[in-house]
Amino acid sequence: SINSGIRAYEERRFEEAALYFTAGPEALPERAWTHYMLGLSLWKSDRKDEAAESMRTSFELEASARTAINLSRIENDRGEYDAAIAAAEQAVTLEPENGEALFLHARSLYNLGDREAALSALETSLAFDPDNAFAHNLVGLIWIERGESALAVQALEQATAKRSDVGFIQNNYGMALELDGQLDQAVVAYSEAVRLQPSHGRAATNLARLDGRIPEEPTEAVASLQTEEIPD
Repeated sequence: SINSGIRAYEERRFEEAALYFTAGPEALPERAWTHYMLGLSLWKSDRKDEAAESMRTSFELEASARTAINLSRIENDRGEYDAAIAAAEQAVTLEPENGEALFLHARSLYNLGDREAALSALETSLAFDPDNAFAHNLVGLIWIERGESALAVQALEQATAKRSDVGFIQNNYGMALELDGQLDQAVVAYSEAVRLQPSHGRAATNLARLDGRIPEEPTEAVASLQTEEIPD
C-alpha cells in the first residue's frame, strides 16, 4: 500500500519503498505525488535513469517547483547537466524567489564549467536563501579554483557555520585554510571531516599531508573537492 511505501521511505528502506510506489502509479496513473515519491525512492536506490523518468512524469502531471528542483538534482547526479539546468529553470519560472531552485541552476552551470555564470547565480540564490550551506560551499570551491584563498575561507566559514555536520564541507574548508596558510586551523577542519565521515579518504589524505607523512602539494588535491549536497 501507499502507506507502507511512506513508512519504508521514512525508515530509509528505499528499495522497498520503490516497490510500493511502483504499484501506486499503475493503480493511479494520474497522481503526480505517487510518481514523485517513486522518483525519490528510485534515486536513493541508485536507479537514476528510472528516477528521472518518474520525476519527469510527476512534473508533467503537476508542475511544481519542488518536483523540478528534485529533477534537477537527479539530472545532475546522472551527469545530464543541460537537462539539470532546464529543470532548475522550470523551478525558477514557477517560483522566481526560490533560493533552492536558483542554487540548483548555479550548481548545474558549475557542472557544465561556466564558473562565472554559476557565481552570479549563487549570489542571487544566497540573497533569497542565505542559510544554504551548500551554496556557500560552492562559492568557496569556485574561489579555491581561482586561487582566491582568502575569499574561499570566508565562504566556507559561512558553509560550516550553517552545516557543521557535513564531512565534505569541513574538508573543503580545510583546503581553503591550507591554501591560505592557516595550517593549524586546516588540521582542525580536516580532523573534523574525518571524524564526521571516516570513509572520506581525501580528508584523511589531506590530514596526513599536513602531518608530513605524504609528500603531496595541496594543489594536487583541489580536483577532489566536492560539490554535492545532501538531498531531501
